Amino acid sequence: MSKKRIFSVVMVFSLVVVLSFAAAAKLVDGTYSLRGKEDDHGNYPSITIEVKNGVLAKVDYKEMVVADNAPKAKGKYPYDAYFSAVETLNKKAVEVNGDLTKLDAVAGATHTSETMKEMLFWAMTKAAKLPDRTYPAIETAADARGYKAKLVVTVKDGKVANIEYYEYNVDGNKPKTKGEYKWDAYFEACEALPQRVLKEGGTLVGVDGYAGATSTSTNFFALYRRFWDIILPQEMK
Repeated sequence: MSKKRIFSVVMVFSLVVVLSFAAAAKLVDGTYSLRGKEDDHGNYPSITIEVKNGVLAKVDYKEMVVADNAPKAKGKYPYDAYFSAVETLNKKAVEVNGDLTKLDAVAGATHTSETMKEMLFWAMTKAAKLPDRTYPAIETAADARGYKAKLVVTVKDGKVANIEYYEYNVDGNKPKTKGEYKWDAYFEACEALPQRVLKEGGTLVGVDGYAGATSTSTNFFALYRRFWDIILPQEMK
């Protein structure tokens, strides 16, 4: 599975979750920006949000053209639906305070709509100050071989400070160990993926899957997103 496919799987998983981050999270006043990954056409998504009095005051999402070092512009970019989508979604995001369940895709600009919502979500996580603690572990269901993936997140000074990920067999609760489990890329991924997320400030924007460990990467991304989508809103009510 390609890196692009892994990201697509995570995005689909992310957008079908019905809980809203902003509905429960406490956002800290300030300005927060994120730059997404460059695509095959030489464009990348960019977002800046402004928080005032704990709520979204401004959202500025746009898609940048690397060659021009500027946003997509009318007259150069031929799809009018993109421009109407950006204007509509930026305005609506403020009105609903980032509630993704109330941000509908704009007709003719589905990809832009989904990307904007994903970028908005992760920008809001940057604005959130979380209670310091080690949060309850979250897991996948067991796969056909009887393995589950487990993820534990620790927050310090309001931000994600440590992420522990591993896979274990439900028969005896035994984690995969070197020597017994022969796939070295799995162990490398368990170390590398959390570090990549921490390097990106606790977001998944710009984080690639680990080569040779597609399944592990997909499970890791899904569990980390679930941490934000489900565990934390419940903890912070």
